[in-house]
Amino acid sequence: MIETLITVASIAIVLLALSFMMNDRFQEIEDQVEQLSINVMQDNYQLKKKMKVLEEELLQDDITEEKRPSQTDGAFRNKPPMVTTVQSLADSGYSIKEIARKTELGEQNIHSILNQSKGVQS
Repeated sequence: MIETLITVASIAIVLLALSFMMNDRFQEIEDQVEQLSINVMQDNYQLKKKMKVLEEELLQDDITEEKRPSQTDGAFRNKPPMVTTVQSLADSGYSIKEIARKTELGEQNIHSILNQSKGVQS
């Protein structure tokens, strides 16, 4: 009986020593999940920074586009940018063909935009 207790105790001690020497697989998985979480947070931060920069650039473009029509006169307010562009090019003395080439619109479209703007202004 004593031999059995000694054998069981020695096996328990050996197994206890082995458990301290073995790598903990859960710890490795936990470390990998933590590293993945850190990477995701870093990527998210970088994306937010890039979005902020892009928003600032777009906002800056909107402000300059809003200032441009208001500096000339009130006739260009609340009009789409293409209409404003066509009207400003026509006011600058460009021909219909030149405006069509610069805006990549057809000459018929340029004529209709200019006719509509003349009807609205008068």
